[in-house]
Amino acid sequence: FIRFYWRKNTMRTLCLSLVLAACVSLSWAGGVVVETIPVAGTSGWKVSNDRLSFVVLSVGATIHSLSVPDRTGKLNDVVLGFADAEDYKKQGPYFGAIVGRVANRMSTGKFEIDGKQYQVSLNDGQNSLHGGVEGFDKKTWTVEEASDGVVLTLESKDGQEGYPGNVKIRAHYSLKGATLTVKMTAKTDAPTPVSLAQHTYFNLAGHASGSVLGAKLRVEATGYMPVDSSSIPTRQVVPLSEHPHMDFSDTHSVGDKMNDMAKKRGLDVVYDPETCTIKKHLVTGEGEEAAKGPGGAASGAPLGFDHNYVLKKPSLFLRLLAALSRGFLRPVRKVATVTDPTSGTQMQVMSDAPGVQLYTGNFLNGERGKGGVIYEQHGGLCLETQTFPDSVGADPASDIGKGATAILQPGQTYRHVVMYKFGTVDSDK
Repeated sequence: FIRFYWRKNTMRTLCLSLVLAACVSLSWAGGVVVETIPVAGTSGWKVSNDRLSFVVLSVGATIHSLSVPDRTGKLNDVVLGFADAEDYKKQGPYFGAIVGRVANRMSTGKFEIDGKQYQVSLNDGQNSLHGGVEGFDKKTWTVEEASDGVVLTLESKDGQEGYPGNVKIRAHYSLKGATLTVKMTAKTDAPTPVSLAQHTYFNLAGHASGSVLGAKLRVEATGYMPVDSSSIPTRQVVPLSEHPHMDFSDTHSVGDKMNDMAKKRGLDVVYDPETCTIKKHLVTGEGEEAAKGPGGAASGAPLGFDHNYVLKKPSLFLRLLAALSRGFLRPVRKVATVTDPTSGTQMQVMSDAPGVQLYTGNFLNGERGKGGVIYEQHGGLCLETQTFPDSVGADPASDIGKGATAILQPGQTYRHVVMYKFGTVDSDK
């Protein structure tokens, strides 16, 4: 009897332990399901849990779709994208992609390493944008499934687009609760600049809902970098207190601030909050130079935000942890919050990057997207966490020195983390 009782209870204990272990394992993975699905004329990797889901494509390591619940529980796909995967290679909005080898603009496409000058490909007038003619957004990445998402890898060969060194890039897309995390790393066998950015266009009301000008935005920044008529930064950092029309340190609607920007530049623009559209776009006669300014009627650049914001520094504690871990632990802090008043959907962006490029889809011009939706100007909003644009080789003591794109050396690892946390707010927020 004693032996039978012991065996029975041992088996019961063993079974209970296995059940508990399974529960702990499920909890640790967050109940994440990873599956391959047919999408956009190709195969995609769908990552989902009971909170949200997203689909990644191998071309460009692209976030093709991202479904999150609004305040009523309805799921909305909140990112812009093409219906056909081939369009990501052919067209240039960079929908959902990881861009590089150097994100954002590089004036004349030139930089210097150890006294040697390099010329990379030009694809934005006389400048290089997001890595050149065939940047990482046009490449086909290798995809592997992970317990919490997918891992994508890419090798950029020495000389591609004019950049030196063979660079191996890794991007880990993971899902935990209502947070999508993207961890990017890179290693090289020769000195080279590396600065990666995730270039998803968000419209929290749904990708087919039209303009984002009604969205409420807050950016945790202290300054921004003005740009010239070709959107190249002046390499100066201006305190937001000096240019209130650029200031999102308190929450404002994007459209209201765009009105302030336009008036500052000599334009008479009337933003209609009911339709979230720009009703008029006329020069007021306040001066020819104002009209030629960035975004002005004579500048050739469409109206809107396309600027790097200089973010508040991480806390001393986070910086100390990063230093003690030799960079393995990243000083991630909140950098921006976007809220759509109609759906109640809110997104918090967190990152370890020194800057974030606010881009309001100024160059969108009738691209045909998923479901045949036409994406018009200001149909999406990007918050591209990054090192500062056009900063390769910047003087460390200059305004942009501490946020500049560093030269990655052999034996070093480039790291960049960005996180998107979703939730909802009440209608009166």
